[in-house]
Amino acid sequence: MKRNSFILFLIGFLLILTGCAGEPEKQKDTTEFRAVIVSDLHYTENKSTVSTIVPLIRESRACYEALFREVLDIDPDVLIITGDNTNSGNADDVNALYAMLEQIKDAGIAVVMTTGNHDFNNMSPSVYEESYFPLFDVHSRDSASLSYSVLRKGVLMLAMDDCTDSGNTAASFGKDTMKWLKGQLQEAKDNGWRVLFCSHHSVLSNAGGSYTIANKDLADTLKMAGVQLCLTGHQHSQHILTDGSLYEIITAMPLTGAHLYGNLVMNETGIHYHTKSIDFQNYASDELKVFIADADLRSSESFRATFTDMFEADDVKAEEMEDCLECAALLMQAQSEGKLGSQADKIRSHPGYERMLKALAPTNYGPWMKAMMEHPADADHLEIH
Repeated sequence: MKRNSFILFLIGFLLILTGCAGEPEKQKDTTEFRAVIVSDLHYTENKSTVSTIVPLIRESRACYEALFREVLDIDPDVLIITGDNTNSGNADDVNALYAMLEQIKDAGIAVVMTTGNHDFNNMSPSVYEESYFPLFDVHSRDSASLSYSVLRKGVLMLAMDDCTDSGNTAASFGKDTMKWLKGQLQEAKDNGWRVLFCSHHSVLSNAGGSYTIANKDLADTLKMAGVQLCLTGHQHSQHILTDGSLYEIITAMPLTGAHLYGNLVMNETGIHYHTKSIDFQNYASDELKVFIADADLRSSESFRATFTDMFEADDVKAEEMEDCLECAALLMQAQSEGKLGSQADKIRSHPGYERMLKALAPTNYGPWMKAMMEHPADADHLEIH
């Protein structure tokens, strides 16, 4: 009898020790997850909107009808949009964009959308919530902002609102939102979920000011929680940034440049990302194709006129002009396509390179181009294993 009592005591003691040790961290879910990523739609119904920088903006509806037809054919698990969803938060624009995205949701593709600074030009946070939140399959909601999370196939997507907490003056998260974020990160860790951090403004950019989220501890908070990837926008051009184990993809604006969107796959081998240009050839109407061709021509002419003026201001000689214009166009195209790294040697060896940089030094373009060429990198693909 005493022996049986001792055995029972020993079993109970071992159970207590096991409980004190805590449960082991759950293994990460490796179910294949696929997402299409776009940013800065700047959707508008106003056909009188004219921009030499974004000539396609007046054909927003036709362009995004083509894009979303392509998304439906791709049939990802999720469509992620990282802010500036409309050009001004105008009610007509919001309603039209909602109708398009509702077709995505009805097809079984989850919609995840963050706020952007342009979304509140003519819209309050409360109206934004009423207008868009019926689209989202919310897992958890931050009570202090428009931040929320969506869970799909073992991936917790954090759709962060970095605009309304700060009164639309700078990108930041309040204390309550940071507390909610940390709670979500802990829940993901406890359950073995992978995490995608989504916001409009950048986490890792050193541009500061209106480009970067002001919370100093944000990147470290994400890294400590094992987050590997942030998806952001706002800068209208394609970049990939890294800080140790944390990567950030800044997605380009689809109405400009190479008309890019991102394709993301997460599976047992890691994270795989590549860009693709909208397939207007197969998904756009004939009328839109004609407009795009004309817009590209006008954009090229505008680029040439603008840069010619800047070069002439620095007394670039006639025999140097074509080389400078050609080199500037080569650099801008490589940057817009996310291929600056692979094109860097060709750009540096171009006969117009040094003269171009010297002439543009007093302008906004010169320092930006110089900085890009100091650390050129391709932004059209990423592999994380």
